[in-house]
This record gives sequence, C-alpha cells and structure tokens, in this order.
Amino acid sequence: MLKPNFAIYLGEEVETGFTGFVCQDNFFCLLETGEGLSKDEGRGILKKLTDDLEFAKIGALADFDSYFANHWKQSKLPTGFSFVALFLNDNLSFLKTINLGQIYLKRGNQFTKLISENNSASGYVQPNDLFILTTENMTNLLNENSNLQKIVVDKSPKQIVDDLSSIIPIDKSKGTIGLFISFAEEERAEELETETDYLPKQRIQVPLDFKKTAGKIVLKIKNFIQQQDRNKKLAFAAVAILFFLFISNIIGGYQKRSGAQKGRDIQTTRDLITEKLHQAEDVSGLNMQRAIVLINESKQDLANLKKEINDNNNKDIVFLQQLISSEELKILKKEEKTSQEYFDLSVENKKASGQKMSLNKDNAAILDPQGIIYTFSLSKKSIDKQSSSDIKEASLVGIDDRGTLFFNRKNAGIFQISSDGKIKKAIDNDTDWGNIVDMVLYDNNIYLLDKTKNQIYKYLVSENGFSQKNQYFKAGQGIDLSNANSLTIDGSVYISLASKVVKYTSGVADDFSNTFPDQDININKVFTNPDLTRVYQWDKAKGAIYVVSKTGDYEKQIKSAVLSKASDIGIFANNAYALVGAKIYTIDLN
Repeated sequence: MLKPNFAIYLGEEVETGFTGFVCQDNFFCLLETGEGLSKDEGRGILKKLTDDLEFAKIGALADFDSYFANHWKQSKLPTGFSFVALFLNDNLSFLKTINLGQIYLKRGNQFTKLISENNSASGYVQPNDLFILTTENMTNLLNENSNLQKIVVDKSPKQIVDDLSSIIPIDKSKGTIGLFISFAEEERAEELETETDYLPKQRIQVPLDFKKTAGKIVLKIKNFIQQQDRNKKLAFAAVAILFFLFISNIIGGYQKRSGAQKGRDIQTTRDLITEKLHQAEDVSGLNMQRAIVLINESKQDLANLKKEINDNNNKDIVFLQQLISSEELKILKKEEKTSQEYFDLSVENKKASGQKMSLNKDNAAILDPQGIIYTFSLSKKSIDKQSSSDIKEASLVGIDDRGTLFFNRKNAGIFQISSDGKIKKAIDNDTDWGNIVDMVLYDNNIYLLDKTKNQIYKYLVSENGFSQKNQYFKAGQGIDLSNANSLTIDGSVYISLASKVVKYTSGVADDFSNTFPDQDININKVFTNPDLTRVYQWDKAKGAIYVVSKTGDYEKQIKSAVLSKASDIGIFANNAYALVGAKIYTIDLN
C-alpha cells in the first residue's frame, strides 16, 4: 500500500472568487474560481464533494467521470471554474481536470503533462511517483513547463514548495495554487515524513564573526594606505568607500529578500493552517479521526514555521497558536467544567473515606476500607451503611437491581449482604481464579474480570443463589487482558485495557472505535448501562472523561480538576459522580 506525502503552494489570497483544496489519504483536489463564489460557498462545495465521495462506488474511470458530472449539476459553480483531482483506489489512480486544470507526473527521469483542460485518465501509481496538480496560472508564471521540471528534480514536495516561494514574485502570485504529492511504500513514507518532508529551507547565512573579520580587513587597508603618498591615499580611500558601499548593498539586499521570503513563508503557512482547520471543522461531524489528523497537521505546520523564522514572539506565530488552540477546543469539543460538592459521607461517619464506588441506576455502593459499605441514593440523597470486620479485607463492591450488596475478598470469595445486614457467602473462592480486578452486577448476574487468566466469569442468578461459573468468551474470542482494569455492561460487555476499550456482544468481539484527540490515553474506568446512550471513559491523569458513542466514535471531552483527585467515578442522569475521600462531587455532562 502506497502512502502519500504532500505539500501545497498557495499564492497571495485573491479579493474575489475562491481558491481551495482538499488533501486526504486517497483524495486530493483543487478548485479555483473567479468572481461569483464566496469562500464559504467554495468550502461548502468541497465538503459535499468529499463527503459524498466516501459513499460513492468508484471502480472504473467512467464511475469517476460520472460522479463529478452529477456533482457539478447540483453545485452552483460559476462558469469558467477550474478543477483538478486525484483519487486513489488501492494503487489505481483516477485523474480529472476541468478548464485550466493541469496534472503532471514525474516518474524516474521522465516528466510529462498527463492531462489538462476537460479530460480524465487512470493508471497505476508506482513508488516514488510525483504528481503535480495545478492550473495554468502557475505554469504561466514559471514561463515554460521545462522550468517546472527543473524545480521538481530530486526534491520532496516540501522542498519544491520552498523553491517556488523564492521563485514566484509575491505581487504576481495571487490566486496561484499547486499541490505536489509523492507516493512511497508505507515504511519509506514514514522515513520521508521524519527526514525530508519538514526539512528547513537552505538560506544564505551571514557569518556570526562577520564584524570581527571585516574589522581586520579595515585595519590592514588602513595601515597600507598610511604607507602611501597623498594621491594614492585618496585613490585607495575612494576604492574602500565603493567597496563598503557594495558590501552594504549586498547585505541590505539579502536582508530585504530574507524579510520578504519570511513574509511569504508566514502567509503561506497561515493560509495552509486556516484551510486545514476549516476542513477539520467541516469533517468533524462525520469523521472525527480525519479532523484530528488535520489539527495535528496544523500543529506540525506551525512548528515547522517556528523553526524557519526562529521568532516565537512574532505576532503571526502568536495568532496561529491561538487560532489552532481555539479551533481545537471547538472542533474536538473539549469542555472545562467546574464540580459541585454533592454529598459528604462524614455526616454519617466522621472518619468516612470512600475507596471504590459501584452504581446501579441511582443507587451507589461505596466501599470504605475501614470495613464499611455505604448505600447512597443519588436522587434522594439518602444514605445507609453496613459495617463488618469481614468488609475490611474487601477489594471490590457491587449492587444489584434489588439493592442487594456484594463484595469480594481476595482468596475468600464473593459475599452478599442481605437486607437485614447479615453476611453470607454467595460464591465460593475458586482456585482457578487469577487476579480479579473488577466485579459488575448486571441483570442480577455477577461478572468477574480476571486479568491474569484472560477471562470474564459469569455467574447466573438462581433460586438458590448462583450457578457454577461460565466463561464469557466464545471459543477463539479471548484476548490478552493483562492491562485490563474495569468492565461495564449494557447487554454488551466493554472492557478497559488502559489505552483502549474493547467491546463484546454475546461473547463475540464487536466493533468499537478508539479515536481520541489526545495522545497517551490511560483509561482508568469505562462506564455505561442500558439507560445511557453513551460510553464514558475516565482518564484520571488527564482529569478527563471522554464521551463516545456505543460504537466508540468520539463525541466530546469533559475536563474537571476533581477528576484528577477522584478514586472512582460513576455516571447517572447526565451527571458524573466523583468519589474523593468522604465527599461525592457532581459534574454536569450536558
């Protein structure tokens, strides 16, 4: 499978019309119009074009042509628009140009214009192929096509764009756009990204010891002149003045060109980042993963610019930092929430200290290592407690639909507390158990998560207690649970493996996405139930709850300081409940 590595050249923005692009894993296009199309309208057309393409069945060139023909009928594009597109289906490319559109290919030592004007073509892409998507505006600026050929020789897309920035005059670059895409095998593509794609531009550097060197030269000239007669002294003085004027002009010219180039770099990066953020916002509703990629690319573009101009206090750098940050919060729906103290267990016991919490609807069972289990109604704020020396060694607590309490004692089994406070053993200790790290009561059945034996044990409720253990996973469906730390059930079973969540239905693996806007995710608990329409994943280190759909699609992130202090959390009626010592805090998830 070939992976693209691309860079885009954007000239000065035009006052009227629209110049835009789309760069995705397998679809690249440019749209350029004169008057008659606003920037918002242009972005809307590109968004619809890209969204619909995801569901289009394109297996042949005729399908590709038909797709665009149907799309243009629905779009209100002004006459005379120019369009260029490349679509990759595995390693088969489909190409399209309209009006001034042009597509070039460099393959090995060969360089050719593939198609232009109103044409289409298809063919297989080979490793190291370089495609150039542009319009006549760019090739006209470069005078001849051969100039473009010289520019692209032995260069990465980013290096090509750097060279174009120094060749094309700023005042003539309005509305000019060019997209350069190279393809490499997956492993080689990763090398290109790290080694060549973001290489800094090579610039002429004035030596740091220039003043020192110049001073020595001046001193030698001065001593030499002093040894000559008056006429020769005047002649040498004139030559020296002309020489230093010449050097000053060179340095001044360099500084002027360098400043102009820096301005171009900033404007190009600003346009690129702005366009990527617009695309991220457009696709976030349907493809959050793509939005995250675009935001990360924008951050990388800004990091590259910082290296280029070496001035973090530059007003444009500061502006772009703020722009990316604000757009990231908006697109990725990161919300900072304050918590409210909801209840203090110390009203029941001054020494109360909650460690584990289990929720079943609005009933919370809270384990206190001092040998107490509190039963707390979240809706009524009523509290009860059961205390016993047997509870002191408990590591897990659970509550069923009837309000019956259960707790686990290592090497002792599962115990049940009846309504009259009596404790009896519900399930004997099993020598086959490894390390039981979580217990869930669902439909009054008991589920135990064993991270050592890579298994979930299911005990069915019966008239006389509970059945013998049943292994939850179907044959061949088991996975490594060595990193497992929690499970939750809504009919399907969700297991947190710290860096991701897996989903099983009737013991068989089910689809569940793990797309996050942050890196280094460490999920401490996953939570849902039949009454909830979302799955909630708690990362204590980040003080965040990630809200996802029941197929794992990311929706938003709630951050609160109390989430970094809590020992456990639960969700009920659009509120998160965080247990911190003797106190329960609530966070609004709406």
